[in-house]
Amino acid sequence: MDFSENDLKLLKERGVASAAVMEQLERFKRGISPVVVERPCTVGDGVRRFTVQEFDELRERFQPALAQGRVTKMVPASGAASRMFQALSAVLERDDLPVVDDLRNAAKQNQEAEDTLSFLENQERIPFKQQLSKQSLGRNADLEEELQAGQYREILNDLLTSGGLNFPRLPKALLPFHSYGADVRTAVEEHLQEALSYARDSNGVVRLHLTLSREHQEAVLQLLVATAYSQQLQRKDVELTFSDQHSSTDTIAVDLENQPFRDDDGQLLLRPGGHGALLENLQELEGDIVFIKNIDNVAHDRHLELTVNYKQALGGLLLELQAQIFKRLELLAAVDVSSEQLEENFHFIREELLLQPPDKIVNGKPAVQVPWLIARLNRPLRVCGLVRNEGEPGGGPFWVKDETGMETLQLVELGQIDMEDQQQQGSVEASTHFSPVDLVCATRDFRGNQFELHPYRDSESGMIAEKSFQGRPLKALELPGLWNGSMAHWNTVFVEVPPLTFNPVKTVLDLLRPPHQPRD
Repeated sequence: MDFSENDLKLLKERGVASAAVMEQLERFKRGISPVVVERPCTVGDGVRRFTVQEFDELRERFQPALAQGRVTKMVPASGAASRMFQALSAVLERDDLPVVDDLRNAAKQNQEAEDTLSFLENQERIPFKQQLSKQSLGRNADLEEELQAGQYREILNDLLTSGGLNFPRLPKALLPFHSYGADVRTAVEEHLQEALSYARDSNGVVRLHLTLSREHQEAVLQLLVATAYSQQLQRKDVELTFSDQHSSTDTIAVDLENQPFRDDDGQLLLRPGGHGALLENLQELEGDIVFIKNIDNVAHDRHLELTVNYKQALGGLLLELQAQIFKRLELLAAVDVSSEQLEENFHFIREELLLQPPDKIVNGKPAVQVPWLIARLNRPLRVCGLVRNEGEPGGGPFWVKDETGMETLQLVELGQIDMEDQQQQGSVEASTHFSPVDLVCATRDFRGNQFELHPYRDSESGMIAEKSFQGRPLKALELPGLWNGSMAHWNTVFVEVPPLTFNPVKTVLDLLRPPHQPRD
């Protein structure tokens, strides 16, 4: 491809290397091969389950590192709320917005109408009813009277449009999620409360990092300053930091012929590279022990204790494994290692990391075994909480062979699997767990240095999705996902956690589920 002067100027402004664009264009042409899964991970075959004694011991194991200030919580928080209100927006956009009886009739055949009706009939349980009431008063109207009269257009306008609350254009971080009597908490407030409950060091300080678009960072900060958390912020009990998704991680879009897509003005179209772009943010965070959890996954305070206990147990397991790995690496790097010690290291890798070292390594000489062991152990480590698969969307845990033929533990999105292959479909149907994005990561090596994370991602993974822009179809490239392809070559452990620790809000009706309500 020959770049024009304007093309090069655009790439420079966005920080995107022309060589990266050329590689992306080649990837569009050759496509992205599906991930071939061997079998799903299940309890006893890739998934651990805590015993009561182990659970308590690991929670205790977590406390010293916590006290030392080694823990940071990272929340991907850039997600817009547009999908939450998609059904309501579709109803509002209808020219013939129905009165109540028509909406009820439509709900029998139309899911969007049914969802809208459910939202309107459950206002008492919606955490932002007070805000809607104020919007009605601003129009010299009464919300209750409008609900009874079936005047839904006015209510939906207040909720969805720029003349009202404009919720679909806000990040989820700023949306009210839970009610506490007369008070409500937004998603970001709940994440801060959760962090304060399990991530305080010995000085009472908690470190919370939000990946959030720059345009919304000040609004989030001002929200927290104006709430009950203002004192913690003023006392520096909270180290709140932000980063945005770097424009340098944007990817080029192409048309259906794999040629660069240009907008109506003839300019190259660059698109955000998906959550895999956040690997840059994780790298720059320079954390030590980092918990990762999505912004829309948080429960009401009455379920907080369970979440906190499991967070600490997952952190304790990570620290226990890290301590054993560091001890082995110190030995492997410092002295001649006996055959017994080598075999003990292989045993650890088999039993704790659930990896089967290649026969050529196991049967090789120490000059081959020691470098392999060091390379296998000295890499980022993650412990991933998994919940039983009860129909929620999300990536799942599978055994996948790496380039050497060794089976490894991987999180794989369904979109990465060839579901037309009966064997692959059978593996998916047999899966018992999926990932709620509940991770704790160790990103420093045994000498305390930050790992360079990029070498441990599967650069050939990712996804190509069909989208549209200005009324024309296009293909978009998503980078290897943060918790799947971008961590493909990390040492990984899967642990079952209770379903109640996973409470995503994908649509506004999810806020009506018991974990988001002040009472059952």
